[in-house]
Amino acid sequence: MYDEGRGVPRDPAKAIRWWTKAAQLGHVEAQHSVAQAYLYGNRVKQDDKRAFRLFEKAAKKDFAKSQYTLGKMYEYGLGVPKDNAKALSWFKKAAEAGLPKAQYSLGKLYRDGAGAPKDQKAAIRCFWNAAEAGYAKAQNHIGMRLVRGNGMAKNEVKGLMWLILAAKQKDRSAINNRMALANSLSPDMVAEATRLAEAWKPR
Repeated sequence: MYDEGRGVPRDPAKAIRWWTKAAQLGHVEAQHSVAQAYLYGNRVKQDDKRAFRLFEKAAKKDFAKSQYTLGKMYEYGLGVPKDNAKALSWFKKAAEAGLPKAQYSLGKLYRDGAGAPKDQKAAIRCFWNAAEAGYAKAQNHIGMRLVRGNGMAKNEVKGLMWLILAAKQKDRSAINNRMALANSLSPDMVAEATRLAEAWKPR
């Protein structure tokens, strides 16, 4: 409530103090919130290593957001040595819990062969799951794969549908890709893609 200013004046410093008390008692969401404060230097001195320790505590209790963030820290070497295999392992745990951005990040590692051998089928499956859940970056990615026939049957209408969905979320790449593709298709194809986008529901 202090963090969001709900019922009281907004006071991030007080929010962190209360989160810290809860984190010390083992509350996983509080551990994650305090870890984020240290990761970004929000009202505390920025400290990647301290952030990592707190994220790890929550992640080991199956808190998906912390599992995902640990994956990013291993991927970029924040607070720990860079290790794509460990990044992949944590992304996989968070993806299995249904976190779309973890599914997307896992897909990128499979696509690039980072932390595991290249596996395009696994990569596409991860990207597809994230897109179906409504994650804009994944929707843009799947859209462009369909447009190019990259790893799946070429389908410009369905590709445009995904780009429309991602563009609605203000994904900059999708906005540019949607405009370029729409200008190259017939009005009937654009109309069908628009109809499909309007009918789409996240899974």
